[in-house]
Amino acid sequence: MKIEFDFDKWAQLYKSDPKAFEQEREKLLNDVIDSSNHKQRRRLLGIKFKLNSQRSYSRSDTYFLITSSELMWDSFRELNTELQPFLHSAIGQKETTKKVKLHVVKSQPYEP
Repeated sequence: MKIEFDFDKWAQLYKSDPKAFEQEREKLLNDVIDSSNHKQRRRLLGIKFKLNSQRSYSRSDTYFLITSSELMWDSFRELNTELQPFLHSAIGQKETTKKVKLHVVKSQPYEP
């Protein structure tokens, strides 16, 4: 499924009609999940459930953003742990306690 994402359109929708924004956001998420294969669908539904649970218990939008960010970084750490055997194999080293660090590169601000 190819998704065309127009940030400005979504930002304008949120500013003008937050309820419509949430309806469209939910529809888009469901479309992406429905178009996924079975294994991905189960994982995506689990992530969506976690995020919706966090959203319902969050005291504020800022708190939700922070807890969602923590969930994302937990997933990155899990991925890093899972990739370690492959990374060591690819560079011809035995697995050690030393970890290979993944670095996230900060992107430039969006300017239309």
